[in-house]
Parts: sequence; C-alpha cells; structure tokens
Amino acid sequence: MEIHLENRCAGLLHCSNNHSQMAKIRTFINLSYLAVQQIFSQRPRPAANRSGTFPGIYIVKTKFLFASVAALVIATPAIAQEAPSEFKGGARVEARVGIDDVVLKAAGDSESKVGFAYGGEVGYDYATKSGFVIGAYAGIEGATTKDCAVTGTQSACIKAGRNITAGVRAGGVVAGGLLYAKGGYSNGRLNLTYKNTAAPATNFSDGGNADGWHLGAGYEFTISEHTYAKLEYVYTHYSVDDTSGLDFRLQRHQGVVGFGYRF
Repeated sequence: MEIHLENRCAGLLHCSNNHSQMAKIRTFINLSYLAVQQIFSQRPRPAANRSGTFPGIYIVKTKFLFASVAALVIATPAIAQEAPSEFKGGARVEARVGIDDVVLKAAGDSESKVGFAYGGEVGYDYATKSGFVIGAYAGIEGATTKDCAVTGTQSACIKAGRNITAGVRAGGVVAGGLLYAKGGYSNGRLNLTYKNTAAPATNFSDGGNADGWHLGAGYEFTISEHTYAKLEYVYTHYSVDDTSGLDFRLQRHQGVVGFGYRF
C-alpha cells in the first residue's frame, strides 16, 4: 500500500540556513519521509549507529535471548520426564517476546535498529500418527524499536508500529517436541513523528502500512499435556512500491521465546 502524505517535509528541511546545524535532522527526515511516502508500513529503524551505540543495545538484548534459551535448555531434562510421550495437536494460544532487528536499505546503504518484540499468537495444529504435523496460525505484536534524531529545538523519531501475521507451519515430532518451518503473510506499520518546540505549528505525526511475507523455523518443547515453550527465528520482507529509484528495502529479523497453552 502506497502512502501519500502532505509535502510538509520540504518546508521543514529548508527552514534553516545553517546547513551544518541542520544536516543530521535534514538527512533523517528526508530518509524517513521517502520511506513513508514510497511505501510503507512498519517501523524501520534508522541504522545501526556506527559509533557503537546500537551494537551496545544489541548485546544487551542478545544476552536476554541467550538467557531465555539457556533457561529452556536447563529445564529440558525435567520437561522430558513430565511431558507426554506423544505430541498432541489442537488449538493453542501463546505469549511471545524476543529480539526485533529491523533493517532499512536505500541507495546502497543499510541502516538497522534493535528493540524488543512482544505479542501473542493463536493457532491450530493437526498431528498424524506418523509424527507429521501441519497447522495454521495468526498473530499480532508490537515492539520497542525506535530511533530519534535531535538537533536544537527539532526532533524526529521513527518507531515500529504493530505487526500482523498469518500463515501455516509444518514439521515433525523430534524428542517429544515439534521441529517446524513456517511461512505466510505479514503487515507491518511504521510511525514517523516530528517536533519543533520553537515552531509547534510544524509538528506532525504520520505513518503507513506495508504488506509482506515471512519465513521462519523453530522448536516447540512440550512441558505438560497442555503447556509448551518454544524458540523461533523469523525473517520478514516487506513489499515496497518504490518510485524513488533509491531501491528501498525493508526487512526484519526476530528471535523469540514463546510460552503457550494447548486446549
């Protein structure tokens, strides 16, 4: 879906003759506006700060995911003793949280930002006697992924909005759990906010949605007859109606931990 916005950007970008002072805010808003106008949906994140700011955040969030993985691995022996010997399908509902890494590419450059993703998923799985499992799911999630540029009285922020997914998954029973691959439709949102405390009349907020597809894989640990935990990786590619000639690409990588209840 292509979003058409008012051309407020031009006025904002030329509101100052001090080019050195306005360089950062100008570049930030230009890229943001092109992205939202060309496309858009979701929440890109301005690029990984080459000074090392984002890498530091990435390390903290990576440690969070590794800690969650470690907790599941340590719990596996106990789970194996209490879990049913057979994987059972049926309706399920789950909560999920993890690392969200959104990448915006344009004109040969790539920018990335890392945040936390959180949300839920519902689904239904059918398990055959041979151990093959196939199912469908739908989910919605939000994220803390955000980046801002501030210069003097002006600030501009890009923030990830909600992300909706629907698809199918299939796999096989391994060690009492489900090893699976998944794929389907995604629809994400990007929100852009600009504020100028010296000229409040120029403040604005805009956003847009983008359709796309996702692929992923994971392993679901059976905890008890009705409960489970899982580790999952998902890659998402959003479609961009790019008329700018800058070769816009919006992608997303997620590593999540999920806990669910099967009815």
